[in-house]
Amino acid sequence: MHLPRILLTTAYSDNRKTMLTAGISLALQQRGRKLSYFSCGTDYLAPRINARLLEIHSRILDTYFMSEEQIRYQLVSNTKYEDFVVMEGMQRFYDGVGYSSVASSYDLARVTDTPVILIVNASDFTVTNISMLKGLIDYKQGNNIRGIIFNKATKAIYRRWKDVIREELGITLLGFIPNVSDYLAPSMYILTDPDEVQETRKRLYDLASILNNCIDFDALIDLAESAPDFEYIEPDLPHLEKPVRVAVARDNAFRLYYEDNMDLLRAMGAETVLFSPLEDKELPENTAALILVGGHPEIYAETLSANRSMRESILKALKGGMPCLAFGGGFMYLCKTLLDYRKLPHEMVGFLDAQTFPADESEALGHMKLIAQKDTLLGKKGTVLLGHGYHSFESSLKGEDFLASTEGEDRWFPFGLGAGNLVAGFAHLYYASNPEASFRFLKAAESYLQGLQDLPAGE
Repeated sequence: MHLPRILLTTAYSDNRKTMLTAGISLALQQRGRKLSYFSCGTDYLAPRINARLLEIHSRILDTYFMSEEQIRYQLVSNTKYEDFVVMEGMQRFYDGVGYSSVASSYDLARVTDTPVILIVNASDFTVTNISMLKGLIDYKQGNNIRGIIFNKATKAIYRRWKDVIREELGITLLGFIPNVSDYLAPSMYILTDPDEVQETRKRLYDLASILNNCIDFDALIDLAESAPDFEYIEPDLPHLEKPVRVAVARDNAFRLYYEDNMDLLRAMGAETVLFSPLEDKELPENTAALILVGGHPEIYAETLSANRSMRESILKALKGGMPCLAFGGGFMYLCKTLLDYRKLPHEMVGFLDAQTFPADESEALGHMKLIAQKDTLLGKKGTVLLGHGYHSFESSLKGEDFLASTEGEDRWFPFGLGAGNLVAGFAHLYYASNPEASFRFLKAAESYLQGLQDLPAGE
């Protein structure tokens, strides 16, 4: 299959790459390209941000979560109506999980055979930087580094080094980006605040106008067109005989999740239905299972608490045995009380007799492996689940039904609940890393629905 594609990443620092990648993507859109966007690694924020700002198809590609065949299929299955792929790499090109390059930008470029463009801070560029870049290019074979874009540079710096980079490194300097720091700092609440979305979108259009005058987009597109064809194999997934309806929380309080997870459930026979814990009065009709995704319920705690009918609807469903997955903010919502940043208490669903409260500091745990210590909704004892850990709140209910370990560390710690019809905690699971576990969730939904149908009339 022929699919023009590029991977934008940084050589050895962040450079605010998410907004720069979004600006370059918008400029490509303005040239008539139909884009699909992919983020390397565990970052579900970048795809959600770009999907909302640019209104484009956005997913992740992660060689820790997925096999190489899964990666290639993920790429193809999410570009059915697009003609150009932009991938956003990790912060540093070779850095992956632990002390390896697994799940790094390099690893993704290697697996997908995608041309790489490095965004390089050139505010104080010297010959020493040339030597560092040469070391980076020569470090591993198959890295596919084909171009560079200078960041925090001027036209004079670009002209001075363009031929030198071609001669010394054998790659193309595709342009430069001036100091555009004013355009690169969206709020952490961009997914939960509509006003912030509009303001950030305006800055993004201004940024694209600047980039249009500084980057050689014709050369960039030619580079993407040079990406070789590749083969893929469609996975053989289990499938329900009849669809089941899975209600998925999604509103300004709950927006942080992998859209890929919903793709997988739908591919196995689920009908995903979005609902709002903020505004809706009860769960959607004929709901057979519930997913409470991550987000920032602490910002909307007063409104969530005031929506008593929704809280009661969820509580009744869970007490009745409805299967539920709840992670991050969704886990917080199921607890009895949420303390906001002012330490004011707010009543939540109350299915879990616990309180959540602000952590002393946010904790980003990165790639994570969880092993079930007992039989749970998602599988037998010993079931392995992959995901990532991040949380800025704590809970009085720690949960010891899963032991977790972050990659690169030989340390295991309790990190999740798996009791009856619920799996919950602060870990954010990537479902495709264990499709069988997700299918068990859907089969549980099927059994729950059948149980409701078998009840005598009126019960």
